[in-house]
Amino acid sequence: MSVHRPALVLILSTALVAAAVTTALAAPVANTTYVAKGTELHTGADGTTVSVSKLPIRQKCKGVKPSNQGDFGSSGLGPFPVKADGTFTNGGRYAPKTPGSVIVKGKFSNDGTTVKGTVKVSAFKDSKGFDCKAFVGSFTAKRS
Repeated sequence: MSVHRPALVLILSTALVAAAVTTALAAPVANTTYVAKGTELHTGADGTTVSVSKLPIRQKCKGVKPSNQGDFGSSGLGPFPVKADGTFTNGGRYAPKTPGSVIVKGKFSNDGTTVKGTVKVSAFKDSKGFDCKAFVGSFTAKRS
């Protein structure tokens, strides 16, 4: 029987470590704004969703450049669900052939003070004369 005790101790130790890891998940602060230059995100009243108002998008354009790059207005993008590990996305894969598509992926820090992520925007041309290249960038914002 003493042969099985080390295995039992190992199993119990593994379970305790796994439990400790799962309790240290990222947690955005509910009903809070996260800001930085050109970046603004808002968490929902219960902290399980996030909406994006601004992101630092700087697409290179031929000729005329949109004045509202990265500004998603009062309605913003989202809300998107925040997973238990603090990650969020507006879903799907990057769609380079869909003009102007925006893919946002992010993660809140474990203490809820910071959010970091990436943004990808596909190239687009439109009737207003905009002709902009694809853009890939990152963002970091702090709880305000």
